[in-house]
Amino acid sequence: MFRLKPTILALVVLFSAFSGQAQSGMDEKSGAMNDFFGFDGLRLNNPELLYNQRFLRDSTYFYEKQDTDADFLLARKIGFDYDNQGRLLVENEFENKSGTWSKSSKRIFNYNSDGLVEYSVVKTWNATIEEFENDQRTFLFRNYLGLISEEIVELHGGIDWMLHSKREYQYNDHNKISEELSFEWLAEQMAWEPQRRKLYEYNENKELSSEVYQVWVDTLGAWVNTSLRDYEYNDENQLVNLSQSTWNKNLGQWIEQSFQALSYTSLGQIENSNSYNSLDPDGDAQASVEVTYDENGNLDLTLFKEWNSEENAWNTYEKHEHFWNEYLIGNLDYSNKNIECFYANPHTIGLPWYCNSLLKDETYTLSVFDHNGGLHHSQQFRGGDTFRLTKSLNNGLYMIVITGGLTIHTEKVIIRN
Repeated sequence: MFRLKPTILALVVLFSAFSGQAQSGMDEKSGAMNDFFGFDGLRLNNPELLYNQRFLRDSTYFYEKQDTDADFLLARKIGFDYDNQGRLLVENEFENKSGTWSKSSKRIFNYNSDGLVEYSVVKTWNATIEEFENDQRTFLFRNYLGLISEEIVELHGGIDWMLHSKREYQYNDHNKISEELSFEWLAEQMAWEPQRRKLYEYNENKELSSEVYQVWVDTLGAWVNTSLRDYEYNDENQLVNLSQSTWNKNLGQWIEQSFQALSYTSLGQIENSNSYNSLDPDGDAQASVEVTYDENGNLDLTLFKEWNSEENAWNTYEKHEHFWNEYLIGNLDYSNKNIECFYANPHTIGLPWYCNSLLKDETYTLSVFDHNGGLHHSQQFRGGDTFRLTKSLNNGLYMIVITGGLTIHTEKVIIRN
């Protein structure tokens, strides 16, 4: 009988997730995949738009098994609560104990007057006193563009909150992260001590091309290379290869250790990713992640697999099942008719859109996001019955967001040129 290993897939397309959430052992295996599919990433230009869409994630169920001969066991679930503007308020996590759901933890989000996350609090369930207790809270500080400039984490010591760690972010001229610095709080010295940093580089299409990981060495008073991630894209700017290397101090160069190869559906959604050991002479895949989508294009199943060379077969060791609720967001004044848009879908750039309930004297902003939440285009137009997209886009699935006044409206559009 083959015993499954807790393989960690290094699949990070968005930048690392918001680190304020306590993670279980199973999260360590699959947390990167949540970033990969656009969940929890708080470093986008307007991350809350991930939730301001037609479908909001209702819950995710996590299944795992101890070995290949066992059946999947439902281990835990996370439920998501939103306000009437589609903003995520609470993540509630439950553990399955002998067929009974037990409270585990919850993460509460608080927003500022601009509708952006200001801080979040993680509370864990104390079964003895049957109450949630403070565990961790994270404050987000933003620059004048609303981009996160600093992230401070505090831990609760039973009586009061104590500083624990922080991250600082710097951006380039295109508002992409260029540097991320991590610090730990030294209580005795009352000072922040540098720990790690990431350096980000981008290609001519402004897509992430590499991440250099470094650690601070006090004795040298300098940053030292540890690992490197390189990103490779196809002609449609889809990530197709991600390689990971380590720094060889003696040789003074990077040595590739592993890489992932990605494939996509016809709609441009991630379908599969295989992980390979670059030093393996056989060149066989070591691990794999496969995903399926429902009829509305939302993530349905995520399957985590690893290769069993003895049986010459893939073994699935973990499964995530995602559920969604339809949430139509239109005018907040419900005496008015909600916005309805009519357009050719698949859509060709240049063809008109016809939308009712857009006020003629109102200026609207149209933003185009990919399924990971990345901003591809933004334009303004005056309200009326018709308008057109003004920028050419690559083929794929996009989220069109129209905002103006108290209106937020979203549409999923397939671009076909």
